[in-house]
Amino acid sequence: MNCFVRIGLVSVGWLAVAGTALADITVDYNAQPGLPNVNDSNGTPLAQGNHVWLGAFPAGYDPAANEPLSWMQHWLAFDQTVIGGTSGLLPAGRFSATASGSGAGFSGQKIYWLIFDTPSAAPPTNDLSNVTAIGLFSSTATNWQFPQDGFDNYTLVTSAQVDQAFGDGSLAGGMLQLGSLESAPTPFQNWATTHGLTGAAAAATANPTHDGIANLLKYAFNILPTQSNPADLVAGAGVAGMPLIELNSQDQLVIEFVRRKASTNPGIRYCVETGNHPAGLTELDLTGAVVDSIDETWERVTVTDPTIAMRRFGQVRVEEN
Repeated sequence: MNCFVRIGLVSVGWLAVAGTALADITVDYNAQPGLPNVNDSNGTPLAQGNHVWLGAFPAGYDPAANEPLSWMQHWLAFDQTVIGGTSGLLPAGRFSATASGSGAGFSGQKIYWLIFDTPSAAPPTNDLSNVTAIGLFSSTATNWQFPQDGFDNYTLVTSAQVDQAFGDGSLAGGMLQLGSLESAPTPFQNWATTHGLTGAAAAATANPTHDGIANLLKYAFNILPTQSNPADLVAGAGVAGMPLIELNSQDQLVIEFVRRKASTNPGIRYCVETGNHPAGLTELDLTGAVVDSIDETWERVTVTDPTIAMRRFGQVRVEEN
């Protein structure tokens, strides 16, 4: 799917007692035989080798109000293991591991398990493109918190204590069941839903405000889908708006636009294209582009066309990937 906009012509400390540093925190976590096991989205014990992550989220983050891609972006990793155990001796749907490390950034935080089903039990990618099912689980039990560095520095969490499932995961028949990701919404679709677009009006190429600017472009350039006829980006300072294309003192096209950071997994690609004719544009290499960070989500990109010609055309093309 392509859309176009074209313009022509804390530092970590440690405590000590009698000269000896206190121990790191330790978390034992397992779904051993005799306890509830982990099932895939079809209710079958999850195949050996699939990945189980142990970790937390930043203070104030609510995973119940967010989607799996957001979980990946905010995840604070403490440890990981695999179904079957690292030795492969446990059956499908089972795991057991012990994790030790510094409590900095974790002590007092709620413990979560993030469990993946991938083809051939491959490690999950950050954009979840190879994940067919996912489950996020936790518990209201008081021991499901990372312990404090010091003497009370150990906790044991098991599948028998799990009473919370997030997203499309569930506790089916007492088992931890993953939710399918085969039809998970794209980041653009999540954006459209968040802004109240439904039906045909929520399509990437739709233009419910009738201003000639498709939804996908508004998603790409930080424009509300309800905003009609948005202004161009303000040079050097803008945080939203349609791309700005101007000539510099050397008669080169200078193209400036806001871009969603790759770290947010936006699900789109920005292509800057120039040429001597609208039908013969070629993509520019953005390696030398000037990139200014705006915030955690957005950055401002300035690209200078290396070619000088009597007539020159440019565009920013946005495509879903």
